[in-house]
Amino acid sequence: MVAMGAEPLLREHDRQGAVLRSIPCEGAVLALALNYAGDVTVGGSSGLRRYSTQSELLWSLSTADLPELGPTDIRSIQVRDNNNMILVNRIPRPGAGISLLEITERKEIVRRFAQERGARCSTPARIAAV
Repeated sequence: MVAMGAEPLLREHDRQGAVLRSIPCEGAVLALALNYAGDVTVGGSSGLRRYSTQSELLWSLSTADLPELGPTDIRSIQVRDNNNMILVNRIPRPGAGISLLEITERKEIVRRFAQERGARCSTPARIAAV
């Protein structure tokens, strides 16, 4: 899977570089993650969206669905075994930092990770493991 820079497009290529599928996305793709079924979750300034292996939209999340998420600029996603997602959300205000949280497919925040006062994060941020 390759995010096409600032374009709202995601492409999957085979080993020879041929395009297997293209997924038009809403807004630039800044983060992506695959789950066990091969579905891809993409994130960015327009929230989150999950697409099937046939490129069909399966699920989406925006601040309208979850106002406490705040402004979204999602920079990293990790899909857990239970399909919950750990997100790094960069707050798009100067000096505001990041939020690290876990959300469910039911669009509920189940855990917020504490951020040290004054902590800074240079983007892009990545989650190695939880």
